[in-house]
Amino acid sequence: MDKISLTSHRKLTESNISFSFVGSIDVDIVDHVLAAVHSKLESETLSPGVKKRVYLVLVECLQNLCKQIDALNKTERISTDLNTTSASFAIEGVHGDFDIATANYIENEKIENLKNWLDEINSYDKAQLKQLYNKVLTNKSFSEQGGAGLGFIDIALKTGNKLVYDFESINEEFSYFTINVKINNEL
Repeated sequence: MDKISLTSHRKLTESNISFSFVGSIDVDIVDHVLAAVHSKLESETLSPGVKKRVYLVLVECLQNLCKQIDALNKTERISTDLNTTSASFAIEGVHGDFDIATANYIENEKIENLKNWLDEINSYDKAQLKQLYNKVLTNKSFSEQGGAGLGFIDIALKTGNKLVYDFESINEEFSYFTINVKINNEL
C-alpha cells in the first residue's frame, strides 16, 4: 500500500483498499470500525496470532489518531480553512501481510518532538523496545494528550517493523502527519 498523503487522503475512496475511511473521526466511529475489522478478521483463514496482532495494532493506531485529533482540537489555534477533525486510515491485507496507514493534521510546532520520538523508537531492536516500554511505563510520564508514547512503542513491538512516517506541510501552522505500519504474516 502506498503511504497516505494529503492527495491520497482526498482520493482514498477510489483506491483498492480492503478497508478505508476518510472524514471526521471520533470514538464511536472507531468502535464501529474495530467491530467490522474484527468480524472480517475472524472470517479469514489466518493464524490466531496474526489476527490478534492485526487487531491490536489497529486499536493502537486508531487510539493514537483519536488522541492527536483531540489534542489538536483543544488548542486555540484552530484553522478555519481545515477540518482538523478530518483524518484518514486504511487497512489492506494481502496474503496474510497487512498494512495499516493513518493520517491526520498536526500543528507544526509539535512535529520535531514527535519526529524525534518516532526516530528513537525506530532506532531500537526488540529487546531495547521492551526496556523502553517498561521505562516509560514505570516513569509514568504522560504527554499533553494523556498518553506516555506507549502506543508507538507497542506498535513497533507487535509488528517487529519500523514505523514509516511523513509530515507534509500545509501552511505555516499545520502539516499532515502520516504513519504506515506493516504487519507480516510471519513475525
